Amino acid sequence: MVGTYRLITSVVAALVAEGDSGMDGTARKLTEREYAQEPPTRRITVYFDGPTPDHALILEYAATHAEAGEFTSAAAQAGLVVTVDNKVRPELRPLPCRSLWH
Repeated sequence: MVGTYRLITSVVAALVAEGDSGMDGTARKLTEREYAQEPPTRRITVYFDGPTPDHALILEYAATHAEAGEFTSAAAQAGLVVTVDNKVRPELRPLPCRSLWH
């Protein structure tokens, strides 16, 4: 589980660094506001291996179509297993740091 945490931390850190390049605060606020109005239409499921199959970690999030595409691409490059479908449920949490995936 520690290895998974380190992988998640490094992926998020790299994506945050990339997400800050070339966008000033005003543009970022406008972009976030545009996407905040779009309702989530996709369920993203992220699978993390555990020390044993019984200890695997599975996380589900709600996302827009654009966020799902961007996140899936970044996650695949990081070696994560991700599935996307249209089975969005009201109790799903939004994708963390959603402004990074636009």
